[in-house]
Amino acid sequence: MTYNFLTSRYLRTQQADGQIAYIAPAELAAEGDQRPIAFATGLPVLDAFATELMIALFQYALAPASERDVLRLLAGSPPSMSELSHAFAAHADGFDLYGNTPAFQDTTVEAETPSPVGRLLPTSPGEQTRKRNQDILISEISAMRPEIAMLALAFIQAHSPAGGRGTRTSLAGGGPLRTWVLRDTLYATVLANLLPQNAFRELGTPGGDRLDPLPWRSHVHGTRTAANTPPEHVYFACPRRILLAEPEAADPERACGVTGETDVPLITAIRQKANGPEYDSTGWRHPLTPYVQRKQKGVVTPFPKLGATLTLGAAWRERWGLFADVGSAGEPGPVAAAVVRAWRDRRLKEVGGMPIVRVRAFGLRCDNATVASVVDLPFTFRAFPAQDSGDVRLFEEHLSQIVGVGDELANALRFYLIEALHGPGHAGDMPRDWGREHQITFWQRTETDFQTYVADLADALTKSADVAGTLAGPDRQRARHRFQHRTLRTTVLNIFDELCAPQLTAERALDISRARVRLNRRTSKTADAGIDPQLLEAESA
Repeated sequence: MTYNFLTSRYLRTQQADGQIAYIAPAELAAEGDQRPIAFATGLPVLDAFATELMIALFQYALAPASERDVLRLLAGSPPSMSELSHAFAAHADGFDLYGNTPAFQDTTVEAETPSPVGRLLPTSPGEQTRKRNQDILISEISAMRPEIAMLALAFIQAHSPAGGRGTRTSLAGGGPLRTWVLRDTLYATVLANLLPQNAFRELGTPGGDRLDPLPWRSHVHGTRTAANTPPEHVYFACPRRILLAEPEAADPERACGVTGETDVPLITAIRQKANGPEYDSTGWRHPLTPYVQRKQKGVVTPFPKLGATLTLGAAWRERWGLFADVGSAGEPGPVAAAVVRAWRDRRLKEVGGMPIVRVRAFGLRCDNATVASVVDLPFTFRAFPAQDSGDVRLFEEHLSQIVGVGDELANALRFYLIEALHGPGHAGDMPRDWGREHQITFWQRTETDFQTYVADLADALTKSADVAGTLAGPDRQRARHRFQHRTLRTTVLNIFDELCAPQLTAERALDISRARVRLNRRTSKTADAGIDPQLLEAESA
């Protein structure tokens, strides 16, 4: 049997009629009862990654020439299942799982000692974990049917975390965060995250170092950046040197360790070796990954946002980086993923509908070489689909400033809670994550009010012919002042009081009292940020 990433039925899905079916990528366009509504591999991490892989394969096979062509796919008539089948068949060469140049693999490691196939999943226990008998709560996957192994293989290449000596991380770092725009169906979601070819080609150097667009068809070595490598490597880079064993014959007594299905061919081993090509994570811009631009030695360098940096439970804080950019192009600060920016700045107003962009954030939360957990979260962002992209930027910069105020207030809450409960001067002695749950409480309590503020702001600017003037005008300045003081600052003070009240003993009373006074003074100044000084003077009069 042939297994091909573009043409074979290896995607385990749940259909609209409730049935589980293996489908080929082209069958994402199926309609009626056969319409796939979710990936259903049996492992949530592979279900999420399947969408990312489909975006990559559709980008390669469909290659829309321009943004107008992308919009035709979104708002016009998308390719039918038959049309997709023809497109994928035309590009299928090079995507076979087995053969002379097996996809996502390296045949030079065939002499290496076999390892369990479960090593394709970084969430599986490692050698040290097993030796220390610490894998009691983690099931070892000893066999996968080839269809599941295909996804796991592509996943470890795209999300490769740090490991031992010579273990290369993914093109966007160890455990990168991915964000993509969600639409009503799996098929619409995949199409929504395609880039026009002129933008995609800028992600690398076509023909760089005479390398093939598919890395497993070239001898890729050394340090790879966008300046010396084809752009297709952003999706297909293979930092891990891996080779799958041939499938073993079906046996009714043996089951796939992921799906539980029996009497199917099974892959039980892989071969691997260290020291694969080194993809410099600061030398690329993955289209699904947000970045943080930092100035180092006078040069602004983009660093990919990792799954471990996402603050769980603090939804509106993440607008700053997942959806909005801070500062102008080339300046330090967070930058949203390219596909998210495309929807925020252009596509939403062209496609029409509600001014809402839904984003899925997915990645591994890694602690050095250890995978602590998986991030898979939905976010909903109220957008401002203005015709002028400059007005969109003003809207997002205004909201980013407010997120920045929230961040300062949350940090002040942590600092003065430590002074109150542990004494002055102890902030540097506490673990970095001390008080994080109290900061998350702040973000959660203010979530609804922030979303209401965003909606009111967008409605007001939609009615305005002068966005900059409206933002600087007294009505919006007062609204911002009320939100930053009456909602954000008041919430911080209330949380402080709630936590300190039970500790108000004779021993702690003085520290708590002094910390409360300092917190009150600090938060008052912070909540004034971005407000016209003349308005502040008038309000205090």
